[in-house]
Parts: sequence; structure tokens; C-alpha cells
Amino acid sequence: MRHVLFDLTAEQFCSVNWTYGKNYTEVLQICKDQRFPVDRCGDCGFVYARLLPPSTFLSRLYDEVIDPEACRKGSENPQSYARRMGYIATMLALSPEKVPLRALDFGCGLGVSVRLLQAAGVEVVAYDRSETRIEAAKATDCIVAEREHELIELAPYDILICDNVLEHVPNPHNTLEVLSSVSAPDAVLYVSVPSYEKGFVHRQLNALKKGLAVDMTLNPWEHLSYFDLDHLDRLLQRHGYFPILACQLPVHVDIGLRAEVEPLNRLKNTLASLPRMVRYALLGQSLRSVESAFYSFKGAV
Repeated sequence: MRHVLFDLTAEQFCSVNWTYGKNYTEVLQICKDQRFPVDRCGDCGFVYARLLPPSTFLSRLYDEVIDPEACRKGSENPQSYARRMGYIATMLALSPEKVPLRALDFGCGLGVSVRLLQAAGVEVVAYDRSETRIEAAKATDCIVAEREHELIELAPYDILICDNVLEHVPNPHNTLEVLSSVSAPDAVLYVSVPSYEKGFVHRQLNALKKGLAVDMTLNPWEHLSYFDLDHLDRLLQRHGYFPILACQLPVHVDIGLRAEVEPLNRLKNTLASLPRMVRYALLGQSLRSVESAFYSFKGAV
């Protein structure tokens, strides 16, 4: 049983996407007012795009509609490098002491994370389904797997990166089944997906009611699944990946303290962080987000 959560026209989510060419209607042969619903499961509450775009549609979308130069600018910038350097540093610290480590960048995009891993002396296998992105990965001189059977033949992997990938695939279970089959014992998996916690969903619904722009991540062509932390953890655990707690991470614990210039704001933030500090002291847990989550592979369930 399902009910419609977002009933979107193509124009509502395409107009806010700065990577799309203005001729998307002609290339994709659609109308701007054509509707693409996003549903919520009535039983488990999972949010997903109702319509699965055909493979030919997606090929045109990724290789003709999306501007590769805009994507490059979105990846090749200081903020992007800083984010990737952060999670790669954590993964390297969590990985076993072996030389060389082997990593799989599943959905490698333009190869930014690949290059950072290579700089750390890691053997990297890059995988993507887009021809444009495969060509970009080849330019890094890493091992490129163009088919799933190739990345399976090159297994096992000590490090697995799934950075903004799971939301794109039509069946996340199938993808994680592949990843679990190629993971080394105690492999470290990094997952990042757009956050669709209740508060964020509520803000998007309000924006639609008021005729305001929705977030760029709300896109039922590219993003077929929408995760909150509970659904992501349950999905990963079904395939043998278990959350790495804050007390196990080789980084400072994030309990929500942030820089504030005004003393009153610092006081408010400190008071709000106290319950999180208690939670960390008792349970070893702190702030976690689907936008940056680490898992340890303990074997397929």
C-alpha cells in the first residue's frame, strides 16, 4: 500500500537543477508539466519514486541533458575535495594494516576520490555505468571495471565507497548484494545519500504548497530512493554492514557543538548539545547522518 508524498511536474525539479541543459524537454521528449510522483510506503514508510525511467531515457539524461562541465565544476572545487579528503582519511584509519589496500569506488563519477586514494598508495578499482564518467575514470590510470562481473573478478576490497549512488539505483538491495559479495572481512564501507529525515520532507512539502523551489535532491528521474538514517541502517544490516559508532571512529566526536560568535548563541548550542553528550557517554553514539555514514562488513546475513 502506498500514498503520494510529492506530486512533481518535470519543471518543478528540472528548473532548480543547475547541471541540466535548457533543452531537456526536446532531448527527453517530454512536456514540462508532465507529472512524476514520489510515494511513501504505507507499511514501512520508505520513500521512493513511483516511475522507473527506461534505460534509454537515463542514457540520454546522463550523457546528453547533464552538462559535463557543470558536473566537473561541482566536483573539482575546494569544498568537494575537503569533503572527500575527510571521509577518505577516516576510512584509511579504520582499514586493516596491509599493503597495498584495495578500494572500490562504486559509482566513481569523475574520479576525484579515485585520485585521492591513489595519492595515498591505495590500489583503486573504479566502476560507473555512465560512458562519460567511465572515460573520466580511465584518465586517472586506475583499474576501470565497466561491467559488474569485472569488479567481482578484481575482488575482494578492503575499502568500498558508495558516494551518492544508492539513491540512483532502481533496487538498492541488488547493489548491496553485489557489494557484500566483493567485500573483504571487516571491510569499511562509506555511504553518502541525500538526507530525507522527517523535518526535511516537511520543509519540501511546505515549499511546494507555497509555490517555492524544492531542493535539488528531490528528483524522481535521478533519485529513485529517499533515505532517512533508520531505513539506511536497516538496509545495510540486511547485507552484513553494521554502523561504526562514534566511539570507534578515529576522529573527534561530533555532538553538535558549533562555532558561535555571540555568547548567548554559544550557550544555547551548548545546552542543546548536553543530551547528545550524555548519549555518547552511555551508548557511544553521537550525531550520525545518511550524508556521511561508515559501516563495517561482518558477513552477509
